[in-house]
Amino acid sequence: MREHRYGAIVRFTKRAQLDLSLGDVLDNARRLRAQTGSPVVILLQERLGGLTTGGKNMEGYDWSLTMTPDEIQAFRKATVQLARFGPSLSGEDFDVYALR
Repeated sequence: MREHRYGAIVRFTKRAQLDLSLGDVLDNARRLRAQTGSPVVILLQERLGGLTTGGKNMEGYDWSLTMTPDEIQAFRKATVQLARFGPSLSGEDFDVYALR
């Protein structure tokens, strides 16, 4: 998503979009489904769980994910959580959602 392209490899470049919002994630998922007609699965490292206040979360390589209470609510309504992975020793913990 940060590179605005399809691919199996993430390139850590300065051209990547450093700041994303949860609304951006949801908008991109909807756009992807509209373009492909295929189901869309979203992996988030941020645990939404009982989160209601939002905020800004720093991710690796100077990336950030921001979310507002409205974006959290919209994301929950638009997705269904399929699985939760972690905690792991590697820090590769994430939740898996499917776009409804």
